[in-house]
Amino acid sequence: MTTNKIPQSEIFLRGARGDEFDVYAALVAEADELHHHHVPTLIKPAGQAQPAEQDFFACLQNPDCMLDVVVVQTANGQAVVGFVQARLLAREEDRAHTANRAVRIEFIVVTEALRRRGIGRRLIARVNDWAKSKQADSVVLDSYAFNIVAARLYEKSGFQVLKKTYVQTVR
Repeated sequence: MTTNKIPQSEIFLRGARGDEFDVYAALVAEADELHHHHVPTLIKPAGQAQPAEQDFFACLQNPDCMLDVVVVQTANGQAVVGFVQARLLAREEDRAHTANRAVRIEFIVVTEALRRRGIGRRLIARVNDWAKSKQADSVVLDSYAFNIVAARLYEKSGFQVLKKTYVQTVR
Protein backbone atom coordinates (compact mmCIF):
# COMPACT_ATOMS: atom_id res chain seq x y z
CA MET A 1 0.00 0.00 0.00
CA THR A 2 1.29 3.50 -0.74
CA THR A 3 1.61 6.25 1.81
CA ASN A 4 -1.15 8.26 0.15
CA LYS A 5 -4.16 9.23 2.17
CA ILE A 6 -7.10 6.90 1.94
CA PRO A 7 -10.04 8.58 0.19
CA GLN A 8 -12.35 10.00 2.85
CA SER A 9 -15.25 8.17 1.24
CA GLU A 10 -13.58 4.87 2.22
CA ILE A 11 -13.12 5.74 5.92
CA PHE A 12 -15.95 5.49 8.43
CA LEU A 13 -15.87 6.33 12.12
CA ARG A 14 -18.48 4.96 14.47
CA GLY A 15 -18.97 3.75 17.99
CA ALA A 16 -17.44 0.39 18.81
CA ARG A 17 -19.71 -2.62 19.14
CA GLY A 18 -19.61 -5.37 21.72
CA ASP A 19 -18.66 -7.97 19.11
CA GLU A 20 -15.45 -6.08 18.28
CA PHE A 21 -13.43 -6.89 21.40
CA ASP A 22 -11.14 -9.28 19.52
CA VAL A 23 -10.14 -6.68 16.91
CA TYR A 24 -9.74 -4.11 19.71
CA ALA A 25 -7.47 -6.54 21.57
CA ALA A 26 -5.41 -7.17 18.41
CA LEU A 27 -4.89 -3.43 17.88
CA VAL A 28 -3.93 -2.96 21.55
CA ALA A 29 -1.43 -5.84 21.15
CA GLU A 30 0.09 -4.13 18.11
CA ALA A 31 0.56 -0.92 20.12
CA ASP A 32 1.89 -2.87 23.12
CA GLU A 33 4.50 -4.57 20.92
CA LEU A 34 5.71 -1.22 19.58
CA HIS A 35 5.94 0.21 23.10
CA HIS A 36 7.60 -2.92 24.49
CA HIS A 37 10.25 -2.69 21.77
CA HIS A 38 11.19 0.83 22.92
CA VAL A 39 10.64 0.52 26.69
CA PRO A 40 10.92 -3.20 27.50
CA THR A 41 11.50 -2.58 31.20
CA LEU A 42 8.13 -0.83 31.46
CA ILE A 43 5.81 -2.37 28.86
CA LYS A 44 5.16 -6.11 28.65
CA PRO A 45 5.41 -7.90 25.29
CA ALA A 46 2.08 -8.19 23.51
CA GLY A 47 1.72 -11.86 24.43
CA GLN A 48 1.90 -11.07 28.14
CA ALA A 49 -0.17 -7.86 28.20
CA GLN A 50 -3.87 -8.59 28.05
CA PRO A 51 -6.49 -5.91 27.44
CA ALA A 52 -9.25 -6.28 29.99
CA GLU A 53 -12.49 -7.36 28.37
CA GLN A 54 -14.44 -5.98 31.34
CA ASP A 55 -12.89 -2.52 30.79
CA PHE A 56 -13.86 -2.62 27.10
CA PHE A 57 -17.49 -3.41 27.90
CA ALA A 58 -17.60 -0.96 30.82
CA CYS A 59 -16.49 1.81 28.47
CA LEU A 60 -19.21 0.89 25.98
CA GLN A 61 -21.80 1.34 28.75
CA ASN A 62 -20.37 4.54 30.27
CA PRO A 63 -21.69 7.82 28.80
CA ASP A 64 -18.47 9.53 29.95
CA CYS A 65 -16.30 7.07 28.01
CA MET A 66 -15.90 7.16 24.24
CA LEU A 67 -14.78 4.12 22.28
CA ASP A 68 -14.94 4.67 18.53
CA VAL A 69 -13.49 2.60 15.72
CA VAL A 70 -12.20 3.40 12.25
CA VAL A 71 -13.60 1.21 9.52
CA VAL A 72 -12.04 1.16 6.05
CA GLN A 73 -13.83 -0.10 2.99
CA THR A 74 -11.74 -2.76 1.25
CA ALA A 75 -12.24 -4.97 -1.78
CA ASN A 76 -13.31 -7.74 0.63
CA GLY A 77 -15.74 -5.63 2.65
CA GLN A 78 -15.06 -3.55 5.72
CA ALA A 79 -12.20 -3.81 8.23
CA VAL A 80 -11.69 -2.13 11.60
CA VAL A 81 -8.21 -0.59 11.37
CA GLY A 82 -8.03 1.64 14.43
CA PHE A 83 -9.80 3.02 17.45
CA VAL A 84 -9.77 5.78 20.00
CA GLN A 85 -10.75 5.48 23.63
CA ALA A 86 -11.29 8.63 25.65
CA ARG A 87 -12.84 9.52 28.98
CA LEU A 88 -14.35 12.68 30.43
CA LEU A 89 -12.66 13.72 33.67
CA ALA A 90 -14.03 16.40 35.97
CA ARG A 91 -11.44 18.00 38.21
CA GLU A 92 -12.48 19.99 41.23
CA GLU A 93 -10.70 23.16 42.20
CA ASP A 94 -7.82 22.60 44.59
CA ARG A 95 -5.01 24.63 46.10
CA ALA A 96 -3.29 25.38 42.80
CA HIS A 97 -5.64 24.22 40.05
CA THR A 98 -8.86 25.62 38.74
CA ALA A 99 -11.84 23.36 38.25
CA ASN A 100 -12.02 21.95 34.74
CA ARG A 101 -13.45 19.27 32.53
CA ALA A 102 -10.94 17.47 30.35
CA VAL A 103 -11.29 14.60 27.94
CA ARG A 104 -8.31 12.26 28.26
CA ILE A 105 -7.41 10.15 25.26
CA GLU A 106 -6.45 6.83 26.83
CA PHE A 107 -5.68 4.98 23.58
CA ILE A 108 -5.42 6.02 19.99
CA VAL A 109 -4.31 3.21 17.71
CA VAL A 110 -4.17 2.80 13.94
CA THR A 111 -2.83 -0.44 12.51
CA GLU A 112 0.77 0.03 11.34
CA ALA A 113 -0.03 -0.70 7.69
CA LEU A 114 -2.35 2.30 7.54
CA ARG A 115 -0.54 4.90 9.64
CA ARG A 116 0.33 8.32 8.21
CA ARG A 117 -2.74 8.41 5.95
CA GLY A 118 -4.99 10.85 7.81
CA ILE A 119 -6.79 8.33 9.98
CA GLY A 120 -5.26 9.56 13.26
CA ARG A 121 -6.33 13.11 12.46
CA ARG A 122 -9.88 11.92 11.86
CA LEU A 123 -9.87 10.14 15.24
CA ILE A 124 -8.61 13.25 17.01
CA ALA A 125 -11.26 15.38 15.29
CA ARG A 126 -13.86 12.86 16.47
CA VAL A 127 -12.61 13.19 20.06
CA ASN A 128 -12.73 16.98 19.80
CA ASP A 129 -16.35 16.84 18.64
CA TRP A 130 -17.21 14.50 21.52
CA ALA A 131 -15.36 16.78 23.98
CA LYS A 132 -17.44 19.76 22.79
CA SER A 133 -20.63 17.76 23.28
CA LYS A 134 -19.47 17.02 26.85
CA GLN A 135 -18.65 20.70 27.46
CA ALA A 136 -15.00 19.86 28.14
CA ASP A 137 -12.37 22.58 28.40
CA SER A 138 -9.57 20.56 26.85
CA VAL A 139 -8.41 17.26 25.38
CA VAL A 140 -5.25 15.74 26.88
CA LEU A 141 -3.13 12.67 26.20
CA ASP A 142 0.20 11.13 27.08
CA SER A 143 2.80 9.94 24.61
CA TYR A 144 6.16 8.26 25.08
CA ALA A 145 9.17 10.34 24.05
CA PHE A 146 10.34 7.73 21.50
CA ASN A 147 7.09 8.00 19.54
CA ILE A 148 8.09 10.86 17.25
CA VAL A 149 5.50 9.97 14.58
CA ALA A 150 2.69 10.22 17.14
CA ALA A 151 4.11 13.48 18.53
CA ARG A 152 4.05 14.99 15.04
CA LEU A 153 0.43 13.95 14.62
CA TYR A 154 -0.52 15.51 17.95
CA GLU A 155 1.34 18.75 17.25
CA LYS A 156 -0.18 19.04 13.76
CA SER A 157 -3.57 18.49 15.39
CA GLY A 158 -3.04 21.45 17.73
CA PHE A 159 -1.78 19.77 20.90
CA GLN A 160 0.94 21.49 22.90
CA VAL A 161 3.37 19.97 25.38
CA LEU A 162 2.13 20.82 28.86
CA LYS A 163 4.56 18.89 31.03
CA LYS A 164 7.27 16.24 30.83
CA THR A 165 7.74 13.24 33.06
CA TYR A 166 11.31 12.23 33.83
CA VAL A 167 12.33 8.72 34.82
CA GLN A 168 15.59 7.46 36.27
CA THR A 169 16.44 3.81 36.80
CA VAL A 170 17.53 3.11 40.35
CA ARG A 171 21.17 2.08 40.36
